[in-house]
Amino acid sequence: MVTYELVGWLDGRRLSWDASERCAGCEYAVESYLGPSVDGAEHALLREQGGWFGLQVTVADTDRVRLVKELRAALNLPMSEAARMLTVRTGPLACGLELEMRRLEAIVRLAVADAHTAVVRVGD
Repeated sequence: MVTYELVGWLDGRRLSWDASERCAGCEYAVESYLGPSVDGAEHALLREQGGWFGLQVTVADTDRVRLVKELRAALNLPMSEAARMLTVRTGPLACGLELEMRRLEAIVRLAVADAHTAVVRVGD
């Protein structure tokens, strides 16, 4: 039987993933660095194991454009996604894995020091 494990970690503002496969019978293990993103199957596995989270952000109206510009630059977002973020007034600004939302929270706090943020579970 082989155990497959994914581990995410934050290095400053960067999100990275490692994977390991371990054989229960012979203890043989393979570890690999996956980089800043995981594919659809791995993302689904992580969501199933850890749940789905949202990042709620409250900033002054005068800071909203600056915040979205920072997020767009840091995450290489298309203009359509940036425009969507500008329209969010209540509820989560973005949703994803908890670690992904913690990364966004760090970016938000660097962009707008007095932003109020919360990472909350929005589903399993």
